[in-house]
Amino acid sequence: MKTYAEKTKENTSHAVAHTLTGRTRPVMRQAAPVARPAVPHAAPVVQREILIGSTWKKPYDDTLVTAQRDLVKPYITQWPKMESIFDKGTVGKTRDAKEAYLNNDTGLESHVRAMLRKYNDKKSFPNDQELARQLVQDVKLLLLGLESIAGIDQQDGQFSKKADSADAGRTGKGKTLRIYRTMKAEHWNTYLASGDPKDILWGHGGSLGQALHYFLKSKADNLDDVLVEFEFPGKAESLIDYTQIKRGGEGKGPKDGKLTGKNEDNDVMALDEEIFSINLGKSKELISELNPKITLKDKVRR
Repeated sequence: MKTYAEKTKENTSHAVAHTLTGRTRPVMRQAAPVARPAVPHAAPVVQREILIGSTWKKPYDDTLVTAQRDLVKPYITQWPKMESIFDKGTVGKTRDAKEAYLNNDTGLESHVRAMLRKYNDKKSFPNDQELARQLVQDVKLLLLGLESIAGIDQQDGQFSKKADSADAGRTGKGKTLRIYRTMKAEHWNTYLASGDPKDILWGHGGSLGQALHYFLKSKADNLDDVLVEFEFPGKAESLIDYTQIKRGGEGKGPKDGKLTGKNEDNDVMALDEEIFSINLGKSKELISELNPKITLKDKVRR
């Protein structure tokens, strides 16, 4: 898939010309009117809305769009990936391209509008900050050319040693644990044939942003790799011991029935601090017992 910047280079405005054949249509004799059977009144159209807290809001409402755009904008402005996504060869041209995206209604605002429409009747949010965090993640996915996975529930804070902050919309530790990883398609196919999770439990797994660090490299090299999600039957805070995160090495296995981790540096989303990953190989017995739902989320080669 192509990034936002690549698409804007290709997209040009085309006028659609409508031609007339000049042919006349034969006049048809009208039959006597026939009484129509009674038609029951159609059910009223239900307007799709988004539940934010206890309030239903229309996704196309300008007030909502503007408020969310303003909450999202600082996160996108500070995102390190903006430099490479909008690179135009010079500092000045790159800056102008970023500013145009951030401030024009065809840029960031259009992405916010598109995602709000996608959420309607599908997602609910406890507050505006949680909605903004979801939008931040999805706008980044759109800019990275990963439209197919936009809408994945954001889990900010889940793989961070720092405490969650409800005021900032970072509440991942209290959400369903989801581990992501990038792997070879052949290994995924082995799992499909066997149905045994242990066939793909080695190496490390972590947040979506961590897995995408490697997935995007695979896309750049056109490797036959896939992105996989492990969705667990429990909250992260009940399945991970956040006091057992090691600084170096490969990390350790579970301790007292909980997953442990090791420090990491690579996270495409670049939102969380003090991030870590989990050694899947050393944790495969516990993970298998927990029986997570395993889903293919994306693949490099389609």
